Amino acid sequence: MEGELQLNLRQIIQVLEDILGRPSRWNGKAYLARTISFGGAAHYDGSISVSELVYGEPNLRWRTMIHEAIHTFSPPYTRPEYNAAQGWEEGVVEQMQRLLRPQVLAALGVMVQAEVLANAEADHQYNAYIVLLEDLRLHLRDAPVGFYRTLLSTPLPERATVLRQSGIMLEEQERQAYRRALLKAVFLAAE
Repeated sequence: MEGELQLNLRQIIQVLEDILGRPSRWNGKAYLARTISFGGAAHYDGSISVSELVYGEPNLRWRTMIHEAIHTFSPPYTRPEYNAAQGWEEGVVEQMQRLLRPQVLAALGVMVQAEVLANAEADHQYNAYIVLLEDLRLHLRDAPVGFYRTLLSTPLPERATVLRQSGIMLEEQERQAYRRALLKAVFLAAE
């Protein structure tokens, strides 16, 4: 099954490289994990693990593989950088997964049950990050994919600064609302 996982990830990453216009940091190694407490993990060495339980569920495996594959498009970061700004990485990656998943699955000819995905995402652990990121995006009036693509290509420790600078051009009243939203996001991203 690890060979199948590796092949699936290779196909996903190839599609994502075409969409994003840049190479992934994936090192080509993929593992099925028996004792993983989450759906998947993109490791600091460039490998990816997916829980055997998740991989065994056809409707959920694809969203997890796409999510973990998108992590490999972030500039490299360290564990302390990740721990200090988890929401800036997980919120960006999860929302990008939701935005790009239909295009990726169509390119691969994969069909999944939308209801199963909707249920999995209804109470997803990264929804709070996404809500705050979406608030910032709406203040800036940015297109969804462009907003998240910019953040995904920005080094993790610099994402809050990039967003702070993005709000400078807003009119005063909107800038104040944006600053409040940014403060909430900065606080939650570090939790």
